[in-house]
Amino acid sequence: MMSCLRRLSGLSRGAFSAHWRSHGRLGKAAHARGLMQGYVQSHALSPGEPGTEELCGLPPVATWWDGMVTASFADVVTANRLFADAEIRDAAMADERRFIDHARGAAILMTPRLIGDHSAGRTNPR
Repeated sequence: MMSCLRRLSGLSRGAFSAHWRSHGRLGKAAHARGLMQGYVQSHALSPGEPGTEELCGLPPVATWWDGMVTASFADVVTANRLFADAEIRDAAMADERRFIDHARGAAILMTPRLIGDHSAGRTNPR
């Protein structure tokens, strides 16, 4: 699952990122309980930061997303077990209401497809 995140209005991008980093402890707790395989936070760079200039004709850096999170699960059944776990779900949602504007975000359920992992000498045949 991948989610595009927007911060609550009135919250700076720096404050959003700081809070989100501490929120990662909940992902670690889900992982420790076998409910999540991976959790990756990708924090957006603000325009003007190094690396935000246009790259080889690509569109300019998007400023409407403040970050993207990728949560990996063994399968959909395990993902549903996580979302059904009231202790983890309630703690996560209570914390997220302090910094994420869910109404302006987006979540996508997906199946990853590895095109090539040259470092390991493997590719995904799917």
